[in-house]
Amino acid sequence: MKKSLLFAAALSLAVVANAQVARSAGAATQSKAVATQQMKNAQIEHRSAQRATAAFAPRAKKAVPNNYAYYLRPKGTMYVNWDKTGSGYIMPFVNTKPYDEVTWRNMSTATGASEWGYWLFSVEDQARDSMTYVGKDLTVRYGYEYEDVPYLTVRGATNNPYTLSGYRVNRTTGAIESTANCGVIAVPNSMECFSDQETNLLASAHYYGSSNRFGTEMYGWTYYSGAPGPDYDPDAPADQQDRSGYWFGKNYGDWNVFGCGFEKPVSPYVLNKIYFWATSVEVSEDVELEARVYRVGDELPAYSDTTVARIDPAMLNEENLIATGRTTITTDMNEDGSPLLEFTLYETDPELGIEYETTPQINDAIVILIVGMDQDAIVSMSGLVTNDEEDEGVGEVTYMGQQQDGVITACIGLNNFFTSGELKVGSSILLDVTRPFMTFNYTFEEGEYTFPKEGGKLAYSFSDGTTIEGIDFYATSPKADWTVTTVEGNEVPDWLTITLTDEEKDGEFSGVVNAAVTAAALPNNLPGREAYVRFAINGAFIDYHFIQGEPVVGVKGDVNGDGAVDVDDMNLVINIMLNKGATMEDYPAADVDGSGSVDVDDMNIIINIMLGKA
Repeated sequence: MKKSLLFAAALSLAVVANAQVARSAGAATQSKAVATQQMKNAQIEHRSAQRATAAFAPRAKKAVPNNYAYYLRPKGTMYVNWDKTGSGYIMPFVNTKPYDEVTWRNMSTATGASEWGYWLFSVEDQARDSMTYVGKDLTVRYGYEYEDVPYLTVRGATNNPYTLSGYRVNRTTGAIESTANCGVIAVPNSMECFSDQETNLLASAHYYGSSNRFGTEMYGWTYYSGAPGPDYDPDAPADQQDRSGYWFGKNYGDWNVFGCGFEKPVSPYVLNKIYFWATSVEVSEDVELEARVYRVGDELPAYSDTTVARIDPAMLNEENLIATGRTTITTDMNEDGSPLLEFTLYETDPELGIEYETTPQINDAIVILIVGMDQDAIVSMSGLVTNDEEDEGVGEVTYMGQQQDGVITACIGLNNFFTSGELKVGSSILLDVTRPFMTFNYTFEEGEYTFPKEGGKLAYSFSDGTTIEGIDFYATSPKADWTVTTVEGNEVPDWLTITLTDEEKDGEFSGVVNAAVTAAALPNNLPGREAYVRFAINGAFIDYHFIQGEPVVGVKGDVNGDGAVDVDDMNLVINIMLNKGATMEDYPAADVDGSGSVDVDDMNIIINIMLGKA
């Protein structure tokens, strides 16, 4: 059974369409119903936004209704229910780190017992199994594929079962109703129900659906065509005001930057491209638009009812610029008016000054800013936001900003811009991402191995008399894509020799890479040594702890054993290097990286520890 591609006829099927957008080639050409809906929103938001431009006063969030069942996505994951054709799907998938646990947070206001329903792909059966769990929060270890969001039933709740979907809940019977091709909840929105669009999926920081999280049917997207235009007169009657501007695009007030935040992921991912769903697009000539990807640390600014969420413009600098995306808006797009714009990413080599296409690894919280919507050649353009108002608990994710002469001068959370009491927590900035994976053979690997003092090969012996040499990694890339370093990024110490070999099946990479590891004999003057080695591909890594003898126990970098890492430890390392009275036999902890010698690498590690960088 194929998954329904809904958006092609979305506006006429708003009741069942998921993540539906009000497309437009300008306000004058919109469908009457959608235009009326948006104008009402626009007039309300215009008045509140006008007041908010001076002080950005925070406002209280709407209270969650009592006796409801609902949940939030696992922190560091993303929703997936769009594809590159602009189609929205019935129920979102979740994009997360393969073979690792994530937790769905039960935020129910109902107090009865909670029961979860979900699906897992069985490697043995090569099929998806229906699972249940009774308990407050649901912790799941997903396999290497997109998985459906779960559903949650709470005894006594008024909206059972709860799930993020386009399904409608019968308030009288509690039954789930749907006219979708994939059926009701008993027929999950699985890969079999998903057509052949796997390679076209896009990830988002927020859920987009035809209903909110409490079952109220509503448009999935909105934008505001009623904001003040260049001839706006605050003293004129409401029906005579110029409302030709857009709060999220080319608009009055110089708010010419539209952004979306993505929290720190549960594991690194590869960012292939950026997609931006624009609307009311009209250009007088072909024009280039830019998307900038900035690193903003470990956390997004927290959403708060009492504090304005801001990203310090000083952070939006060249040092934190991960990549720049570019796309061309053509005059041919005027006819559609709501194109899904594709941005190819570029990075500049600081030494060579050469720009090249890139697919960066993302392992931080980031903000993506769309800039250039106020160019002269752009007659009209706006961004979109979701009507789902729920705060996911990961921080502010939708931003407005100002750019002057190429420099970002302001970046604030959208929810502190509008004061109507509605949350606008998701923007139309979507990501094409890849989440590679690396994992051990689960049957015996623990990520740690102790070599005998005389050295030798890593080998596991079993009670049946068999022996396995080396580490079997299950991974999405062959050895040619791998790097092997210490966790700090240095070369593997000389006492370890690591050789990678791809296992093949029918002449092709089978998904298994074997790492044969050999240790040299331990020098007599060393009680022991250890090394933390990182095996990595772009978008994934796994660490392994190698031990030989009895490693010195204590604080890493604390050479003199006083419990602190400071200048005294650095001086001892220097004295050992220069043979000035101190030796590694006296201070074995000076071999910080476990290489068997004391050198500049050990000194650099200590300096980084002192600076809080290691």
